[in-house]
Amino acid sequence: MTNKSLTSKQVLLRIITIISLVEFTIMNAFIFFDADLNSYLESIIDVICLATFTTPLIYVWVIQPYIEEQTYLKKSLALKSRSES
Repeated sequence: MTNKSLTSKQVLLRIITIISLVEFTIMNAFIFFDADLNSYLESIIDVICLATFTTPLIYVWVIQPYIEEQTYLKKSLALKSRSES
C-alpha cells in the first residue's frame, strides 16, 4: 500500500463519473430496446439499475481505497508509537 490518499475532489469526481456513465448506459439501453414503458415503471427500473450497478463500482473505486488507506495509516501509527516507547 502506498501512502497516497484520495483527495475529496478525486472522490467526488470518481463518484460523479461512475453515476454519469451508468446512467448514460441505462438511458441508452431504454432507447436501444425501444422500451414503451410508462414513466413510473421506467423510473423504477432506472433507480433499481442505477443502484445495482453503481454500488459495487463506488465500493471498489472509492470506498475500498479509503479503507485501505485508513488501515495503512493505523498500522503506521501503531508502529511509530511502538518504536517511540
